[in-house]
Amino acid sequence: MKLPTEKQPKNQSLISQTVLLYGPNKIGKTELCAQIPDTLFLATEAGHNHVEAFVQPIKNWEDFLKACAEIAKMDHSFKVICIDTVTNLLCFCTDHVCAQHGIQHESDMGYGKGYALVRNEFIRALTKLSMLPVGLWMTAHSTEKAIETRTGTRTRIVPNLPEKMGQFILDLADIVALCSVDRNEKGLNQAERVIYTKPSPDYVAGDRSGRLEAKLPMTYAALAKAFEATTPEPQTQA
Repeated sequence: MKLPTEKQPKNQSLISQTVLLYGPNKIGKTELCAQIPDTLFLATEAGHNHVEAFVQPIKNWEDFLKACAEIAKMDHSFKVICIDTVTNLLCFCTDHVCAQHGIQHESDMGYGKGYALVRNEFIRALTKLSMLPVGLWMTAHSTEKAIETRTGTRTRIVPNLPEKMGQFILDLADIVALCSVDRNEKGLNQAERVIYTKPSPDYVAGDRSGRLEAKLPMTYAALAKAFEATTPEPQTQA
């Protein structure tokens, strides 16, 4: 192995980012990802009958590992891999580890050993996939979480993922975007679907590139246009 002698340039392509899109069921996350050119869906749930896309059904963890092995050969023209949904994929990983060790639940091994095995297996596979020369986009549903503050309890919209594994996915992603409905300027009947990309006390979001506006129309074209046109201002995720 030779160490690098030059700095790598900044990644200025939206298509090659690692992205987590999350939001309510049936708001259009899959539809948005289907707009990305040269995308392969690793479909861990139903719901792709109404999009024109390349879809590889993933019914268990073994299917996912086999798909990753084929993707890693780079004998294809796909530029983006979309895991739809990453929540179901984590369930498949958990089932796989439990079956390997003859247990019903991670807690059956005691002292956090089962959780650690699932975490290690999931992180290993997803990290390896994220390091391939393709973009990695993931989807998840949203949920509301009660947050205790000094002034009382409030709710925050977060991805529907277990806390520790959810944090790994949030840290892995260059962009975390909430897909939602904008009711601020129009009535409910005229509400438009939008994407929120900046941190907020009300929801989880972030843009490591600093290229995206805080609120954008919920289309890949709008995301790509903003990403390519904006001067980067690095942001944190929260």
